[in-house]
Amino acid sequence: MRTGGIGNLNSALERYYGVLTSRISSFTEFPPIPGISTLRVTFDVDIYRNGRYRKLRIKKSSGNKTYDLSAKNAILRAFDPLVPKFPETIKDKMIPTGFRFCGTGFCID
Repeated sequence: MRTGGIGNLNSALERYYGVLTSRISSFTEFPPIPGISTLRVTFDVDIYRNGRYRKLRIKKSSGNKTYDLSAKNAILRAFDPLVPKFPETIKDKMIPTGFRFCGTGFCID
């Protein structure tokens, strides 16, 4: 059983995800792409307790390779060399998560 209660665990996960999205946002740069405001791409990735990741993959492409690659590069740059380690309250060894880019930025909804 996890310590700290479900509310504390959810808060820790939300804070951790916030750190990750902030870090990715700082590396997000898109070249001029016609119609970029309508583009969306979604990635899945497995993040491990020690800050390593694997299986970064496109879940849903935008249909624009340049856009998709720019978004992927933002994630890769944010994960180099490692993402922050999990907070102590998160007992999982791995968290499967996803990131979605919308238009010229990163979206969390």
